[in-house]
Order: sequence, then C-alpha cells, then structure tokens
Amino acid sequence: MYSEEQYVRSLEQYWRSFGGKVFVLPQKLCLKYGVKAAKFLTHIHHGIEKKCGEFHEDRQWIGGTYEQWSEQLCISDRTLRRIVKQLTDEGVILVKKLSRRDRTNFYTIDYGAL
Repeated sequence: MYSEEQYVRSLEQYWRSFGGKVFVLPQKLCLKYGVKAAKFLTHIHHGIEKKCGEFHEDRQWIGGTYEQWSEQLCISDRTLRRIVKQLTDEGVILVKKLSRRDRTNFYTIDYGAL
C-alpha cells in the first residue's frame, strides 16, 4: 500500500503531466488496482469521454505507445507493461492494434468488468 505522502506526490506528478489539468482518481479504483493503474484507467476514461482516438467495433479506442503513456503518466515503462497485463488479464481493458502501419496499441475500458 502507498503512504499518504507517496500518494500525494503521485497525484502532483500526474497533475503536472497534463499541464495543470486535474483528474480525480476514484478511491475504489485506487484501492482495487493501485494508484498507478487508476491513473492509467482514468486517462483512458477521459480520452473515451472526449471522443479521442478511434471509434471501432462500437467502442472508443485510445491509442498510444508504452513510451508515450509512460511519459504522460510518470510511470516507468516496465510498470506500465505490468499494469496493462494485469488489467487485460482481469478483463478491465481491451487492447488492440488498429493500424498495420505502426506498433501503437489502442485501449478501451470494459466498464462492465469494473
């Protein structure tokens, strides 16, 4: 579990990574999946709500490479890969390659699995 100081520091880094835009991390997500996974899910959710990315198979998909997500969320590449595997294994997120031109993964949330 994270100490309160680590949690606050993580939120500050997260806040700065979006140029001052604030995203609230739902407490239930933090407790169930951890703060870093909650940051990742919140970022995907925000993209879905803003209709960013691609619409495919009746879902909004948010694209990004591990390097891009890592930089945006202030999470190491290895940690991010573990988070994606955990959330994929639990069926919380779906991952798909929508383009054959590059290696970008696209992500969406299965809200029923939350």
